Amino acid sequence: MTEDPELFAAMKDQDSTKHIAGQATMRQYSPHKVTISAQTDARAVLVLNDMFYPNWKATIDGNFTKIFRVNCLFRGVVLPPGNHTVEFSYYNPWFHRGIVVSALSWGAVVLFLGFASIREKRHPDSGRPWSST
Repeated sequence: MTEDPELFAAMKDQDSTKHIAGQATMRQYSPHKVTISAQTDARAVLVLNDMFYPNWKATIDGNFTKIFRVNCLFRGVVLPPGNHTVEFSYYNPWFHRGIVVSALSWGAVVLFLGFASIREKRHPDSGRPWSST
C-alpha cells in the first residue's frame, strides 16, 4: 500500500484491527498552501490525495513533521490522537534564487546606466566616433 518503510515503522504499534474514529476538514486549499483541521482518537495517517513532491513541507500544530509517500503517489502525515491543525506548504528554492538573480541583474543594469550617464555628463563628446576633438 505504501513505498515508505518509515511510515510502517511509525504505525507499527497501532492495532490494525481497531476502528479509528476521526474527521478532517479542509480549511484552505491553494496551489502553495493547504490547511486542514483534523481530529482522531488514535494515531492515524492523514492522506492528502495530491501528488507527492519533495518541495512540500508539513507542520502539525506549528511543528514540522515528515511527509510520507502514501500509495506510491500521494502524501500523508502521521497524526497523534487529538485535535490538530495540519498545514502543507510548498517551497521552491529555485523560485527564490531566481528572484535574487533578477534583482541583482536589475541592480547591475541601473548601476551601468548611472555610470554611463555620469560619464556622459563629465565628458559629453567622449565615445562618439563623429565627435571632433
